[in-house]
Amino acid sequence: MNIAILPARSGSKRIKNKNFKLFAGQPMISYPINIAKKSGLFEKIFISSDNPKIKHKYKKFGATDFILRPRRLSDDHTVTKPVIEHAIKQIRKSEIKIDNVCCIYPCTPFLNVKVLKNSLKLLNKNKKKFVFPIMKYGHPIQRSFSINKK
Repeated sequence: MNIAILPARSGSKRIKNKNFKLFAGQPMISYPINIAKKSGLFEKIFISSDNPKIKHKYKKFGATDFILRPRRLSDDHTVTKPVIEHAIKQIRKSEIKIDNVCCIYPCTPFLNVKVLKNSLKLLNKNKKKFVFPIMKYGHPIQRSFSINKK
């Protein structure tokens, strides 16, 4: 089964509750969920969040399931990998067989179906463990990486 996981932390310091702020009339988180659904690639779409208040809202946004994330995986210094690992462990407890996991950030209103489909093709073609987009950006250097020949 192919699944999508949206790590929707509630504690943004710059924009409070940014995942649910309206952008062009819709909550930010609704855009990537709708694109994930439209792609037809995922049997389930999970929201992983530290905010129990949204547990009752996730279906309203179009996700199929909710995972409550512990606070220790929700601070300003937590990176994505342990958040996704936690979600996978929780999902496996329900005996769902996972073939592929796609992490989709909740504030990606310009994500499109073509990007998701091309990413899955690349993953299947190369049989690598991970595929993720990269680009030049002006965000904090702590969130960057460099590419070498290896």
